[in-house]
Parts: sequence; structure tokens; C-alpha cells
Amino acid sequence: MATSLALRRGRLPTFLQEQRGLSPLAVSLLACMMVLANVPGNLLGGSLLQRNFRRGSLIAFASVVTGLCGVGVILGVTIRRLDR
Repeated sequence: MATSLALRRGRLPTFLQEQRGLSPLAVSLLACMMVLANVPGNLLGGSLLQRNFRRGSLIAFASVVTGLCGVGVILGVTIRRLDR
């Protein structure tokens, strides 16, 4: 949810373009991948909730994954190969 908020407000694309110097195509591809990753994540989360997984555990796991992805973007780990 936090990543989609950042994407909708334009912060992430602006950061990637201005601070990381990525091309508009690379920024668009990253934004598209982020949106596309939401779909299976939401479907999986809904399925797990129906199987009585604890909500708190799912939210904690999703928060950790989102945080790690954010750290990867800030450090430039995940975006170096896209802008070649």
C-alpha cells in the first residue's frame, strides 16, 4: 500500500528519474512491475485469509517485503540492469 501511494503521488518515479538518472522508459517499467506485483500479492493474501492465516502475520510479512524492496530501490540494487 505504501508503494502504491508513493507511485500515485509521483514520488518514486520522480526520485528514480532525478536522483538515480534513469530514463523515462526504465522508470515506466519499474512502475509497471510494481503495479503488476500487487495483483498476485492481493490474490494470495485474500486466499491465505480465507484459509485462516492471521491478519497480523500477513500484514507484517507484506510490510517487511515492501520495506526490503524500498531499500533495494534506494540503494540502487534492483534498478541498475534496467537502464542499459
